[in-house]
Amino acid sequence: TPTTISYNTGHYGTGRLDTWFRTTTIRVGNRGALTLALDDTAQWEPPPTPSNIQWFESLSYAYELGRNSSLAIGLRRVVGYPPIPNGGGNCEGTCSNVSVAYHMRLRNSELYVAYGNPNTLITVPQLIFKAIFYAGAAKGT
Repeated sequence: TPTTISYNTGHYGTGRLDTWFRTTTIRVGNRGALTLALDDTAQWEPPPTPSNIQWFESLSYAYELGRNSSLAIGLRRVVGYPPIPNGGGNCEGTCSNVSVAYHMRLRNSELYVAYGNPNTLITVPQLIFKAIFYAGAAKGT
């Protein structure tokens, strides 16, 4: 199971930016995998400007229901204030997100059903249904 720990630092804006990233995946039984991630960013500014510190925490679980289907659940939380200039994360304070997805592979098609969006900062109450049909050949040929 993969584990990554990294630290980066350097000048950013008018101050210094330090980032830590930690992630690990743990096998749970014969068919499950639990992934934990913790990413924190600290932008240190010269006084009197306040520093911006933000934490990104995520937990996901994927379970193989059978040879051709799986279920995944993801939880994510962002706490704090992003660095300035902001690189795209618009969360200030606390933001959380939940997503659930089901995937099934058939002989000439695939089916995806998902609730939420794992790429947003706050849970979007949406249901996504996606069907793919492979005409003339199987996937990957």
